[in-house]
This record gives sequence, C-alpha cells and structure tokens, in this order.
Amino acid sequence: MEKSLLESTMHFDGRPGDNEKAFEFQDDVAGQARLLTYHDRFGQPLRPFVPSEPPTELCWDTRYEVLKQLGQGAQGVVYLARREGVDGYHTNVALKMFYRHPSWAFDEYVAEMQRVAKQTLLISQIQHDNLIAIQNFIALGETRVLVMESVDGLGWICPLSFGLCLGVL
Repeated sequence: MEKSLLESTMHFDGRPGDNEKAFEFQDDVAGQARLLTYHDRFGQPLRPFVPSEPPTELCWDTRYEVLKQLGQGAQGVVYLARREGVDGYHTNVALKMFYRHPSWAFDEYVAEMQRVAKQTLLISQIQHDNLIAIQNFIALGETRVLVMESVDGLGWICPLSFGLCLGVL
C-alpha cells in the first residue's frame, strides 16, 4: 500500500476498539482536530497504529565520525564528531575520551571512571541553559567516552583575549 505523509483534518468520533488505544488531538481554530497523518493511495487517512506490547529493550550501534579535536587536558581529549542516524539524519556531538594513563592500573582507572559516571548521572538530570547536555557515557574497548551536545561558538580564550585587546581586563 502506497503511503504519503500529509497534514489533514481528521474526525475521531468513535471509541477505540478492543485492540486500539485512544488518541488525543488538539482542536484548531475551527474546532476540528488536526493531525499529521499517513494516507493510503486513495487519500484516505490511515488509523494510527500502536503495537499492543512496547519493546522491553532496545539496543543498536551508533556511528560517530570524528571531525576534529577541540581540546585536551589531564582527563583526556575532546573531539567534535558527527553522529549519524538513518535516512540522512545526523547531528554534531562532542566526545570526551577518557584514555587510561599508562601509569594507572586498570582497576584504578575503572574506579575513577565509576566516580565520573556517578557525577555524569547527577549532572545529566539537570536541565539549564548554561550546562552542556550529557547524552551518554559509553565504553569503547577499555576507554570511556562521554557523549555531550556540541555547542557552536567561541572558545573561552577568545572572549578573554578580545577583552585584553580592548583594555577591559
């Protein structure tokens, strides 16, 4: 069956059947429910489909293309990367790679990464404009990787040097 995605006006007057779930629609100015729906090849809207049982676990691989290095420090290296999805979707992220220093025993490194993971979990629960959103904390072999949103803009050195140039600082 050929489908196309169109915006249409749809009336949902009946109650859901045994294997259907009710949907809420917002009314537009004319009092009719508006919904982005799929249509069959004859232009008739298809009823929304919701599986009877939601999946209990989802697991997939994510591909990251490292674009450039943004910085490095005592804890590791930060890269700008492109995370690719399907159907042409992609987004830029920052990857902080926590490499194990050769002088650390593996057990020491794991203990430190568990501490970082606990802090990351707490920070990721805070939503604020002045905080970078943490998207994931994963393992790449023995190296831990913090996946964060990427924010375009000036580094912290640029505004400081600009202020020095103006004689403000």
